[in-house]
Amino acid sequence: MLERDKSGTWNIGFKGEKGEAEAGAKREAAADEWELPLFALNQLQIKKGRLIYKDRKSAKTYSVTLDSVSAAATNNDSPVAIKVKGAYRERSFEVAGTLGALTSLADPDKAWPLNLVGKTGRATVSADGVIKDLANGKNFSFVVRTEGQSTTDITDLINITQVPDLSPFKVTAKVSDTNGKLTIENLNADMGTEALAKVNVVGVIKEPGAKLGIDLKVDIRGRDLTTLEKLLKRPLHLKGPFHGTGRLKDAEGRLLVQNLKVQMGHSKLARLEISGTVNDLLAQREFDLKFHVQGKNLANLEKLLSVSIPFKGPFKASGLVKDLGHKTYKFSEFEGTLRNSDLSGSLDIRLDSKRPKLTAVLASRKLDLRPFLSKKKGRGRGAKGSIKGAAKKKAFSSDPLTLDALKRVDAEIMIKAKRFLMPRLALRDLSAQIFLESGHLRVREARSNIGGGTLKGRLDLRVRRKGAVVATVLRIDNSDLGRILKDLKVTDILEGKVDMDVNIRAYGRSVAALMAGLNGKITLVMENGRMNNTYIDMLGADVGSSLGKLLDSSSEKDYTELNCFVCRFDIKKGLADSTVLVVDTKATSLIGDGEIDLKTEKLNLAMRSYPKRGVGISGLGKLSLSIGEFAKPLKLGGTLRNPAFVMDPSQTIITVGKAFGGMLLLGPLGLGAALVSGRLGSDNPCPAAIQVAKKGPKKRDPKEQGAAIHDIMNRDEDYF
Repeated sequence: MLERDKSGTWNIGFKGEKGEAEAGAKREAAADEWELPLFALNQLQIKKGRLIYKDRKSAKTYSVTLDSVSAAATNNDSPVAIKVKGAYRERSFEVAGTLGALTSLADPDKAWPLNLVGKTGRATVSADGVIKDLANGKNFSFVVRTEGQSTTDITDLINITQVPDLSPFKVTAKVSDTNGKLTIENLNADMGTEALAKVNVVGVIKEPGAKLGIDLKVDIRGRDLTTLEKLLKRPLHLKGPFHGTGRLKDAEGRLLVQNLKVQMGHSKLARLEISGTVNDLLAQREFDLKFHVQGKNLANLEKLLSVSIPFKGPFKASGLVKDLGHKTYKFSEFEGTLRNSDLSGSLDIRLDSKRPKLTAVLASRKLDLRPFLSKKKGRGRGAKGSIKGAAKKKAFSSDPLTLDALKRVDAEIMIKAKRFLMPRLALRDLSAQIFLESGHLRVREARSNIGGGTLKGRLDLRVRRKGAVVATVLRIDNSDLGRILKDLKVTDILEGKVDMDVNIRAYGRSVAALMAGLNGKITLVMENGRMNNTYIDMLGADVGSSLGKLLDSSSEKDYTELNCFVCRFDIKKGLADSTVLVVDTKATSLIGDGEIDLKTEKLNLAMRSYPKRGVGISGLGKLSLSIGEFAKPLKLGGTLRNPAFVMDPSQTIITVGKAFGGMLLLGPLGLGAALVSGRLGSDNPCPAAIQVAKKGPKKRDPKEQGAAIHDIMNRDEDYF
């Protein structure tokens, strides 16, 4: 048994640090005196023994089973040949080689050489060098080599855990205690194969125990990240080959990586490239990195990341990411593309509060959301001229709104987009300020060019326990509808200059609930337009033919000119009431009324025509429309999902008083009176319609309304 007490004194006569100094002084004083040697060895044999070493200073005990030990020396001044077979920590080992002469074993002034080769499992370890102070394990210098088929043969023997098993391996290094500190120099380690992971480490570790003086160049590569996942026992979320290089150093007690370069994955799924510096590797912070990632389909990452990704298509992103401290991260020089859309700019993310805070300044040349928002729907031509959608569900979803995410993050985003496309919206030069705080979303200063005109708007959304409160104001001026449709890849339907005014608000827990409780107004004015006759014909034989004649869409032309289309809906508790509904052409004015129940989604709109020439109106020519066709109102019924546009024979007999006093006297009464009396120009109802649309419904005195109806009923003109 070998034992060393807390003062460093050995039980077999080795001197501690104090004893060595005293012994050295005695040797100098009695240099001329003859003294017996401490050891004398010719041959040594041990069978089935045990070596126990107790270190009282560290309170640790080590036990080695010795199956056999043999040692031999010619004399005390000659090297000792040694062979040992035994086991440590239940792992067998063999050691063979030569040791220095025994006379110099306990003399710290003499270098004691050793050259040993050990085997354990399928691994070998060799040490070749000298040590001057064996008793205290000081003043040594060895060249150490180890290689084998599995690193666990070594790590299990010396009780090192949490080290991945890499095979085969080969390591060489110079180990010394320069200036009393353990140093590993000229380290060169090759471990593993590319089938799993191949690692090469070259450099120096000046104080391994204290993790100081580390300066290592590391290279790691492999064929597939999935095998590396099993090795590291942690998900990496990517597949494909990988290669990483970097310089590992310590600074002020931290482990940092310089000149980091990492490539992983493949373009079929995702390929990631990272380069830069990590100033605290173990804490994974204080990094300054450049990244680039791309793949063929973003949706392919769903299974890897275990999250739902609603976006699909090829993607690419690059930029710089920096840890600013205090859990704040900055992304700069960001550039990303998804399908045909792009986004660039900078953003900061703060994670030091209850909710993450995102601050961003973003820009886009083209932001096309149509592929992510559009739903393909079959459309068919129904019987009797009605157009029916393939789906029978309602247009407004009753699924609860998923707005909880708005409570989990705060944001301030400034965005500009040269082109912004949605399924029914095409904008140019869009700019907006977006604020999100505690579930309160605000969009301010939204401005855009739309069809050559201007768009201004704002949005306010507050998340409540049982839903959301939504309010929006939108204004569009002098927009070219044809250009908008062209931007949406929809052409040859409608053209014309459009003004639009929207001011709505609602509360609900689903889109259907929001629409059912909607309040506000929507106004639309289109002037100097035209409509492709093909889409009139699609309404069906009966409706298409009659409406074509009403609008004067002769077969010789491909389109029908529209002087104006004016409508205004005033909405209260989900019921959209038509204040103005006018379509005017060179030949006819269509004036209508009705309502849309946004709660039930039912349509109840009707229009009746007024010819501008013939049919009994003095001073005008003839219109190629029979009295029967003229007497049939056009009715839009059904639902928003399945509208039905038909000629309504049931309303053929309508009294003039009812017609002019109700449906046709819009405003109420004001527009009808203007058209019939000619005060605003009987051949052009558009100015009057626009005026009523902008001002909204006007309450009239019942006596005044009755007098107006009486005046209209007793005019000399033959209206029908």
